Amino acid sequence: MRRVFSSALRSAVMRSQKTYFPRFQGVVTDLDNSKFRSGYFNQRAIILEALRPDLTSRRILAARNGDVNERVEAFSQRLRDIKPELSPFEIEYYSSLLMDRIRRLVTLHNLAITHGDIRDEHFRLPGDFYDTVLYDFSISYAFSSTPPYLVNFRKPRSLKEISEMEQDWVTQHLYKRAQKLDLRDHLIQSTGTNAESVRDALFQQLHEEQLEMIISKVMIRPDAFSLSSLSSVFPFLANLCPHDDHTWHIRRGRQLECYESAWVFVKRAQDLPNSITLISIGHRQLVDAEPFETEKGYYLLCLVPKEWSIEVAGDKLLRLCSSLQSEDSWGCIVGRQKFDNY
Repeated sequence: MRRVFSSALRSAVMRSQKTYFPRFQGVVTDLDNSKFRSGYFNQRAIILEALRPDLTSRRILAARNGDVNERVEAFSQRLRDIKPELSPFEIEYYSSLLMDRIRRLVTLHNLAITHGDIRDEHFRLPGDFYDTVLYDFSISYAFSSTPPYLVNFRKPRSLKEISEMEQDWVTQHLYKRAQKLDLRDHLIQSTGTNAESVRDALFQQLHEEQLEMIISKVMIRPDAFSLSSLSSVFPFLANLCPHDDHTWHIRRGRQLECYESAWVFVKRAQDLPNSITLISIGHRQLVDAEPFETEKGYYLLCLVPKEWSIEVAGDKLLRLCSSLQSEDSWGCIVGRQKFDNY
């Protein structure tokens, strides 16, 4: 299975979809089985990316504006019936998270591979609240033209049946989390504020306030250079939350539809200034991003208020990104006046 999985990731998966899984690093063919206590006798193993519970491993996935997924729609409706009541933001967050997880699973199933051990913790690392990738394929199964005799030690079933079952598991896991209000509890703990302040940020009508440009450093290629899904971008917003405004990221998450996106690639150059390329702005992709995948560097996701008319300000955006280059910075918040001065 490891051989099939690594081959599928390298050849069958679209480049944009590889971000759904741990990055493939290579194969070891001469493992010494004496290093394993029990249960491992194969000298061959694939090497995957070392995942971390922080922004270095987080993925940005595209928002699916206008896309209708019957499972997600039904899930959203069920969330509206939960008591105590969920806020519209919480419903949108869990629905976005389900869509992102289903996207990862369906991509795997389209390769005729089933995971076999779908759990909540196989999308996010132990002790981490936010997702990274779908991982742990230790009992996954690859369908082929040869009829299977066993599928993970169970009687044979169709790929379609197993796919539906695994998607059902994901849906059930997230529904149970929503019932426990785990997002709300996480926001209270992570912000260090009280439950009433978090509830106000979730439920109260938003006051009119000046929106800022939000720039986040992203280490791994997104699946599309467009506006981000709420669940994937929210940890990046939380990381930039000002110290004197503990619920800023909640309000900006609620206002995500007021933004459009621009994507920039920063290429690291030894002994030379970094070079910057504007990949996309608004709904327009300006260059082919494929060559950047073999370059050393990182991406910048720029969330720009729609009222700023960023479509005509590409050069100004590049000048701003050039001035913000810092290996230690994970992003910044830029006000309108500062942006206009570039």
